[in-house]
Amino acid sequence: MKVVHERSWTIVRDALSDYSFAGLRASVGFVEGVLLLAEFLPRETAGKPISSQLLGGGNSAATQEGMENRRSWALTGLAIRAAYGIGRE
Repeated sequence: MKVVHERSWTIVRDALSDYSFAGLRASVGFVEGVLLLAEFLPRETAGKPISSQLLGGGNSAATQEGMENRRSWALTGLAIRAAYGIGRE
């Protein structure tokens, strides 16, 4: 399962970059995918949780949970903006 998650995260990360920086048009599938990603955040890379990598090695449970919460809300906000952009209020 971890291999599937890592491969799909690579594809989704590229799609998020294309949407955010290259002007990729959003679709209902894009919105659904981002919402799924917000629920099931990326796991670990290189033996460390992604949240600890971004925070410079802080490995406490509270720090990781806070980072996951912020990432989840950021992705939810992105999905809402994309839905508004395609007229799905």
